[in-house]
Amino acid sequence: MEKTSNGLHNHQVHPHFQNEDFDAIELNSPAIESPTKTSSSVKMKDIFTKSDEDKKADKEPQQLVGYLSLFRFANVMDVLYMIIGSIAALAHGAAFPLMLLVFGNITDIFTDQAAGPCNAPWNYTILTSFCPDGVVLTPENFITEYKKCNLSGFNITMPDILGTIRQQSIYLTIMGCGTIVVGYLQVAFWSVACERQTRLIRQTLLRSILTKEISYFDTHKTGQLSTRLTEDVNKLHDGIGDKVGSALQFFAGFLAGLILGNPDGIQKDNLTGDIKFSNVRFVYPSRPDVPVHNGLTFTADHGHTTALVGTSGCGKSTCMQLLQRFYDPISGLVAIDNIAVDQYNLAWLRQHIGIVSQEPILFQTTIKENIRFGKMDATKEQIEQAAQMANAHDFIMQLPDKYDTLVGERGAQLSGGQKQRIAIARALVRDPRILLLDEATSALDTESERVVQDALDRASKGRTTIVIAHRLSTIVNASKIIVINKGSVVEEGSHQALMDAKGVYYGLVQAQNLRNVDGKEVEEDADLTEPPPYDRTRTLSNQHQTSVDEKDGLTNDDESSEKMEYSGPAPFIAMLKMNRPELIYIIFGCISCICNGGVQPAFGVILSKIIAVFQVCDQNEQEKQVLMYILLFIGLGVLMLITNFFQSFLFAISGESLTQRLRSKIFRVLLQQDVAYFDLPENNTGALCTRLATEASAVQGATGIRIGTMLQNISNLGVGMILAFIYGWSLTLLMLAFIPFMIIAGFLQTYLMTGFANSDKKALENAGKTAVEAISNIRTVAQLTKEQYFDDEYCRLLEVPYKNSIKRAHVFGILFSFTDAIMFFAQAALFTFGAWRVEQGAMTFENIMLVMNCILFGAMAVGQTASMSPDYSKAISASKNILTLFLRQPEINNSSNEGKVLDNFDGHIKLQNIEFCYPNRPKVQVLKDFNLTIKPNKQIALVGASGCGKSTIIQLLEHFYNPKSGQILIDKNDLLTLNLQWWRSQIGFVSQEPILFDASIRENIAYGDTSRTISLGEIQEAAKNANIHQFIVSLPDQYDTNVGSKGTQLSGGEKQRIAIARALIRNPKILLLDEATSALDTESERVVQEALDQASKGRTTIVIAHRLSTIQNSDLICVLRRGKIVESGGHDELLARKEYYYRLAQAKK
Repeated sequence: MEKTSNGLHNHQVHPHFQNEDFDAIELNSPAIESPTKTSSSVKMKDIFTKSDEDKKADKEPQQLVGYLSLFRFANVMDVLYMIIGSIAALAHGAAFPLMLLVFGNITDIFTDQAAGPCNAPWNYTILTSFCPDGVVLTPENFITEYKKCNLSGFNITMPDILGTIRQQSIYLTIMGCGTIVVGYLQVAFWSVACERQTRLIRQTLLRSILTKEISYFDTHKTGQLSTRLTEDVNKLHDGIGDKVGSALQFFAGFLAGLILGNPDGIQKDNLTGDIKFSNVRFVYPSRPDVPVHNGLTFTADHGHTTALVGTSGCGKSTCMQLLQRFYDPISGLVAIDNIAVDQYNLAWLRQHIGIVSQEPILFQTTIKENIRFGKMDATKEQIEQAAQMANAHDFIMQLPDKYDTLVGERGAQLSGGQKQRIAIARALVRDPRILLLDEATSALDTESERVVQDALDRASKGRTTIVIAHRLSTIVNASKIIVINKGSVVEEGSHQALMDAKGVYYGLVQAQNLRNVDGKEVEEDADLTEPPPYDRTRTLSNQHQTSVDEKDGLTNDDESSEKMEYSGPAPFIAMLKMNRPELIYIIFGCISCICNGGVQPAFGVILSKIIAVFQVCDQNEQEKQVLMYILLFIGLGVLMLITNFFQSFLFAISGESLTQRLRSKIFRVLLQQDVAYFDLPENNTGALCTRLATEASAVQGATGIRIGTMLQNISNLGVGMILAFIYGWSLTLLMLAFIPFMIIAGFLQTYLMTGFANSDKKALENAGKTAVEAISNIRTVAQLTKEQYFDDEYCRLLEVPYKNSIKRAHVFGILFSFTDAIMFFAQAALFTFGAWRVEQGAMTFENIMLVMNCILFGAMAVGQTASMSPDYSKAISASKNILTLFLRQPEINNSSNEGKVLDNFDGHIKLQNIEFCYPNRPKVQVLKDFNLTIKPNKQIALVGASGCGKSTIIQLLEHFYNPKSGQILIDKNDLLTLNLQWWRSQIGFVSQEPILFDASIRENIAYGDTSRTISLGEIQEAAKNANIHQFIVSLPDQYDTNVGSKGTQLSGGEKQRIAIARALIRNPKILLLDEATSALDTESERVVQEALDQASKGRTTIVIAHRLSTIQNSDLICVLRRGKIVESGGHDELLARKEYYYRLAQAKK
């Protein structure tokens, strides 16, 4: 199958649409059965309130979307479904007027019969003389009383009412049977067409997002894009489903067009890999006033390694992004083999580029599949060979499931170094012509770094390799070193040539030599690798030790808590209790509903009276009574207007308030959960976002306006039944015989819909997880050209809810049509039995009409209630899920206010006999009889191999987990007895992978202390201490500059320094540093390290570092191995021992 430039097949998004704003985006869509043959286009309108950042991006007026455009995702089969459903809807809509026509015929029959005596030339005085005593015949009562008299001698003939009514009843029965057929076709076919289109919209929307230019994500929040895959599409679903069929009982007709797009590009047979940047100028779309490249010009030759060096923010990483066409330059040329990169087929180009970045992104699947993302047709041998080249094979084979081990969300189950090595293997397995290395070995320990560097050196042979590195020792063998400053090349040449020139590069090398930079220690522990900002923004939340079998499962406590389901009062009642603040609205809303429901049977009574008026022989009396009933109609209409308004208004307020309250509480409860909760696969980011977006609003299917409608229908049915029994109990009993069928149909709808809703929930959460993961890591997805993989995976996960929705459409269509048809059957029985009762003189036509109208309005109420059963079922299912979440009691409540607050906190920490294993891996012992004492105001450094437990200690100190046994004493107080909020407020943390929020720089720094209002002066002082102030004030918006999602508008060093400023703003008593300066250039590292050294004074500081030069001044250095301290002491003391620490220091030398 031919592929497009974005790695998707030829039905994907045309490049013309890639530059359009998502507020008016045109998406191409394939046919479901024949994805390569047809396509169509639709414009998706943003229904959300935009942030200021989004408003800035939307410079052109938004284009409104026509309603018919919503159907442009329909293919031929969908159109056929909708045509048949529309014809059925028209027939179904015609059934009701036809029923009224039959009703009119029946009315004429009874009325003509009753009015006949008025015009008959009979002498009623004479006729009365042949009657028993007490019976007086008049034109008004002749029909009911004449059989009591002996009138056989008179030539009086009455029409065969019973025979005529039977004929009309047959018509009603036929219409009822027809209603079953057309009602089913209307609901089922429109629902099937809707589900098919909605599935395609979800797929195409994700496909379109994945194929957008990377610059698009700089100005659009990924959270908003993820929400559009859930809540927005759900709203679209409501607008094109069976509700359209209901509307098409009055309106019909639409036409869908399919647009075929197949963007192509150059695909060379032999790509050499010569790279040229010529006078390139570039700015990021979100910061058009800040130039990044300013006439950048250089070349990278095939078969050689070119290194890019320079300070943070000089534009090195931007070069790699331009090569991958995440962005296009403002001017100038970026070319490969003398062909501009924008002329190549985009997917083909990216498939020939291998990249290893400083922050590796792994997906929530097995190690084998993560490596295979580099080359989807890679064999097992090729995968293992790539892993061996990346020095990852040995640790993989030590895992219980080896290459089939699940890495967790964002690779959470692996350490940073292990993730990096798998990322390197992923790049190597595709055997790329161009290799881009952005600090590729930064997360590796000394030994792994040496082996992997050798592997990368070998892999670079015969390829064009571009390297970005802060540690200049890793690039001394590069064929060409290019020094970039402020977006321009200031020097280039070999290492020796540049050293001889004694220019900028010479100064950088000397700065590192002066600082005596040692090699990195072992790679960081898995626990300390933070996820990038798109996902969970909690620190140290879901990273753990390696050597884990994912199948080990949960502990018993976690297992039981996750399986626990809500078993209290009915979810409906529980939701109403949460609506208690709006009780006054609900009470008056209920009163309005009861009045509104009672008004409708009153209409039936008046209508019956009006029909009966035509039996009055006196025309003046007729006109008088008709006028009276018309006035009553007007009065009831005004009353209904008032009650309807208050019913809708009051319940809308209560329903929306409940939704807002639920969303807030769900989010609050999620934040209260302990870290172990988020470690569970089912509680991944995508699933939680899906729950938050959909379940809170789904509850309105059983609350809010739905309550009003149901209560109105109950009132309607109740009042109608009472009136019907009063005026014709026998006829009412006959009608009640049909009620059980309606109830059974409604129950089946509710039961079956609830079952479908529960199964759909899990499947949609899994699909949402995949979509969020792909969107959040769009750069990595684009680097690997795996848009098609995530597109296919998302489509696969949508299959289960799609198939369920098809079943649901047929079931609901059958039950809905059956419920609707019962009304026809009931009327046929009513008129037949009523005509017989009239002939017997036991009832009047007026009573029949009154009973019929009361039953009719009641039946309509039952039908309306039954039609709400799918929404009600979804609401009950969502309510159970929400209440189950509310019931979960975390072992560590993040928002708890309980516990002691120490008035005089010195910072003395003691870990005593600690045993620990992670809750979701109880068989893997991480810390074993661990003991460590940290004196106040001292700096302790933790070093050791990956998986030795360094980061676990950090997480225990943050109180993310409780130790299995042992104690953590804080100033001789058990950590478990301290107030959690107070304790964490005493800690400042800086990690290797900084987490920044999609907000301004000022806000990101101020987030370091939310307990008070932070002045701009304090923020600036913290920024100065982190050596970031000068950079910030050079920006057009200075401290109000938005950093973008995941801080994408900043370089790695800039993000790191803002994270350091954020830690310093709270003036913590305890400082936790995890490679806090690893992403900085030499000069920034020196200044920031001095700032951190200064900040450490008067504080208890715990440092995890790979560069031993950053910890040699620590008061105590502890070397960890397999969960225990095997060596501790000062830097010189440990070197003198010539044991573990000495070997680490000597490895680099």
